[in-house]
Amino acid sequence: MFAAVLSLALAATAPISIVHQNRMGPAFRLVRSVLVLDDEVLVDREGGPGPGLEAVIDGKVAPGAHVLRVELHYQGSGGGAFPYLEGYRFRVSAQFRFTSLPGVPLRLEVMGHEQGGPTTPWEEKPAIAFRLWSRG
Repeated sequence: MFAAVLSLALAATAPISIVHQNRMGPAFRLVRSVLVLDDEVLVDREGGPGPGLEAVIDGKVAPGAHVLRVELHYQGSGGGAFPYLEGYRFRVSAQFRFTSLPGVPLRLEVMGHEQGGPTTPWEEKPAIAFRLWSRG
C-alpha cells in the first residue's frame, strides 16, 4: 500500500492534507504517479495507489497561492474482453490552483477516473479531478 508523508520545510502556518485516489476501471492500470506542489516533487513513483484514498502529504504550507500539478501514466489492461489494450499507454496531466489562509486547514483530493461512456475512445477516458475542502 502506498503512503508517503512529507512535511514541507516552509515557514508554514496552513495545515494541508493531500490524498490520491485511483478510480480508473479495470481496463487501466496505473503505472506511474507524479504530484508536484509549487515545484517541489511530492510523489514520483512507479505504480500508484490501490483502492481507497491514500495520503500523499499531511503537513503545512505557507499561506498564499499554490499550484498542484499531477501527471498519471496508465497501461491498458484488457484481459479477456479487450486483449489489444495491453499495448496501449496513456498519459494524463492536470493542475489545480488554490489559496491557503493562515490557520485554515485544507484537504485536497486528487482522483484519477474514467470520463465518458461506452462510445468514448479509450485515449479520451483517463481524466483527473480535484476536490478541495476548507475546514475553517
